[in-house]
Amino acid sequence: LDRIWAVGRRTVDLCAQDAYLDCPSREQRAWVGDGVVHQLVVLTTDPDWSLARWNVQLAATPRPDGMLPMAAAGDFEWDGTSFIPDWALHWIHAVHNLAQYTGDRELIRELLPVAERVVRWFLPFRGDDGLLSDVTGWVIVDWAAVHTSGTSATVNALWGRALREVRNLAELVGDQGRAEWAGALWVHLRKGFSAFWDPERELYVDHLLDGERQRPVSQHANAAAVVARLTRGVDTDALMRRVTDPE
Repeated sequence: LDRIWAVGRRTVDLCAQDAYLDCPSREQRAWVGDGVVHQLVVLTTDPDWSLARWNVQLAATPRPDGMLPMAAAGDFEWDGTSFIPDWALHWIHAVHNLAQYTGDRELIRELLPVAERVVRWFLPFRGDDGLLSDVTGWVIVDWAAVHTSGTSATVNALWGRALREVRNLAELVGDQGRAEWAGALWVHLRKGFSAFWDPERELYVDHLLDGERQRPVSQHANAAAVVARLTRGVDTDALMRRVTDPE
């Protein structure tokens, strides 16, 4: 365990330059989604939080439509044509982490309008049921074998987490109007999210096609539903036992 810790600490050192980089030798890009992992390591193990703050500020450079670049301060940001919508939602989580660890209201006031624009980017994909469908861009879900076509449970749950976090951030700085707006969207999403529930297997399925539940399930979709608090009426302890059962 000590050796694993030392390797991990050395990796963080090598990947913490003027931003959090994906690796010290290959791409050396400041991927926006990866940054939240580096940030949490630093916030929980390092007394110096300067880069944990700065990396979030560095990535707060939305396109005209509000979407963040998939990698900050480099060729992908300059080009602007490729983007990863779910990683922009992870950036909001990084802002929320800063709020929880630092309580820095001035920093949150600076970043909150960018977070709202990210959330608003998804609204054209929202149906009458409150769910997002056919979200464009490179929907990566961290390279996992998760079905995301049609109406994706994971993407909707990550958006739901972002809505709750925008609400929390707005409440922290006394912006009640923005908090109520995000909270109302989350409530509508929670009602619609029940469409993913498979009552026979007692799991959330990965996606819907033409409103019909599909067979595939994943740990990602179900875990994301839990962290987004979209599991109303579901025993989450039992749900986690099912999705971690190798059988």
